[in-house]
Order: sequence, then C-alpha cells, then structure tokens
Amino acid sequence: MSDENDSLVLSDITNKLDNVHKERYVQKVQLTRGTEDPYLIPKSMFTDLAKTTAFPHLQYPDIYHYLVNKTSAYTHETLKNYKSLEAYKYFVAGFVREALVYKNPSNIFIITSKVLHSQRLSEAPLQAWVSVKENGEVICGHCSCMAGLGETCSHVAAILFALETSVRLHTGKTCTSVACSWLAPSTSKGVEYAEARNIEFHSAKSKLKESRRQLFQSVPGRRFMRNEVSKRPYNANDHRTLYDSLFKASKQCAILSVVEPYAEEFVPAASKLNLPSSLTSLYEPKNQNLGLEELRCMGKDVLSGIKVSEQQVCSLLCVQLSVFNPSALNFHMMHLAGIHAICPPKPPLHPHPQKKKKKNGITYRLPELYVTT
Repeated sequence: MSDENDSLVLSDITNKLDNVHKERYVQKVQLTRGTEDPYLIPKSMFTDLAKTTAFPHLQYPDIYHYLVNKTSAYTHETLKNYKSLEAYKYFVAGFVREALVYKNPSNIFIITSKVLHSQRLSEAPLQAWVSVKENGEVICGHCSCMAGLGETCSHVAAILFALETSVRLHTGKTCTSVACSWLAPSTSKGVEYAEARNIEFHSAKSKLKESRRQLFQSVPGRRFMRNEVSKRPYNANDHRTLYDSLFKASKQCAILSVVEPYAEEFVPAASKLNLPSSLTSLYEPKNQNLGLEELRCMGKDVLSGIKVSEQQVCSLLCVQLSVFNPSALNFHMMHLAGIHAICPPKPPLHPHPQKKKKKNGITYRLPELYVTT
C-alpha cells in the first residue's frame, strides 16, 4: 500500500482484514473523500436520521442501480444482487437500530447504523455504513458481517431502505399537507376565490332551464309551465286538505298520530274503557316488613273497599275477548298479574254463559257472567 494508505488510521474492525481486503477498504474511504475511517468518526458529528433535515436525494432506482448494476471491485462483473432488494423487510421489522447521518466537507453523506442479525437475534448487532452523494448516487458500503466485503449485503441494503424512507417522509408532501386544489377545466381561466354563498354551483343544463323559465314568466297571460310549482305559501286550509286526504287514504299514516283530531284514532281502544284497578296497584314496598296477621287485617280492609261495577266487568270482559289485538294485550296482562298466584285456574268468561262448550267429548258449563270471587 502507498504511504497515503499507511497514514490512514483504521478501526479495530478493519484491522482484522487481510491485506487485499484492507486495501479495498482504504479505497472505499478515499472514495468518500474523507481522511478518517467512518467507524472512527465521533458520534457527536452525526445526527439522528429521524431528526436531521439534510438528506441526499436518494430514491429507489438509486438503490436498485447500486445493488444490481454495480461492478464488483474484485471480479469486475455486475453484482446482480437481487436478493438484497428484499432487505426492506429488515427495515420494516425494526432490525435497523441507531441510524446516524454525517455530511462531510465534500458534501458526501455517510450513514452508519447497527443492524440485527437475521437469524441470531441474541448476538451483538452488526455495524455497517454506506456513503451516498448529494444527488442520491450510492458510492460504496461496508458491513462487519461475513458478506460485508461484497459491499451489497442485506444489512447495507437495509440502511439504504431506511434512508430512502426518511427522505421520502421529509421531502415528499401528501395531498393533505398542501392547500386544497383540483383540476380545473381547460376552458376555465383565472378562477377567483369567493364565498360559498356567492359561488354558482348550477350546471349549464340547469342554467338553461332557469333562463327559459324566466323568459316564459315575462309573457303576459301565461300559464304554469310543466313541473312548475306555484310559489303561493301554504296556509291552514292547505294543511287541512292534505291531512284529510291522508286520513282517507290510510288511517295508519304516522304523521296523523301527532295531528289533532286525527291523533284520537291512534289511541288504543282498550285504554278508553272503564276498567277496575288492577291488583298490581295494591303493592306497597313498606308492607314487606309486616307480619302475616298484620297483612291479613290490612287485606280485609283493602278488599272491603274494592267495588267493581257491572260496566267495569263488561269492559274487562271485552279486553279479555280481544287479547289478540296488540293494543289490548297490555291491559289484559296488567289485570291478570297476580290473579294466578292467589286464585286457582278457572274457565274463562264467556259472553253467553247459558251456552255449553263441548271439547274432547266432555261438556263444560261456563260460569255466570257477573259472578266474582
């Protein structure tokens, strides 16, 4: 090696190389136009890759050209290292650690990083670096792995993909990072900003229709155009006519349930009947603390005050006979609540108690209409 090469101080990593590979390493340091081994550059001169604002214009084609089309320094043939193009998976998996960037006085960027082994994660991470020109051209790289002397190992490629991602995130702008814009028609020139209320959103077809309508209105003694609606405001009579038409068409129209007097049609008929008080209305939480004798005395007083008229019995009978009507089902269940708990089951009431009912060859005599127990 020349005297210039001998004067270059190398790190412990590169001192272990043989003479051939050490000479090539010195050539790579010279290609970076530096005077110091990248492994020996103080960390204080580096900047975190995620925080720096100075980047080379590296893009994916530059990475592809370096890994595939680069000529080997040993065989002088193209490397065609397509396998390293999959090294972006290392970067995505988080194998690239402590990525740092340094820009030397010759405007050449040196990126160093610690990269984890792909198979032996418990071992110490590998130390790799790569040099890139300001225009994005990759100069060379080195890694402490077994394939690092080839300068295009997967660990060097992972650093390049990490750098390319940082460049893209810091220099590229998404559509949400810039002012709103759209592709204006080629015929539109000089579109000015205006408030939304002052912008005309109608299409050419609707504008033509509006102009014809205005022209037709200017003709004396005209009639309404087809599909033209009178601009006379609605009054109470118009509303009443509309509601009457809806009521005649369908009595179950939902809007009529909140309009008088049509709302009366939506009130369940069972709620209009004169029904006796249900047994559930006698419940008082404080009575749970009473003894048996006290409850019996209170029960006698309550029952002596309950009076059911014949009209209420008829109303309750009507509810029982219309249990299949959804509007009467709730009232029927309310009056049945508690009856089965205190009374034995009895045959249902029937509007014609004098008639007999025959079922399965056995004749049943139904109870009297107004008999209560």
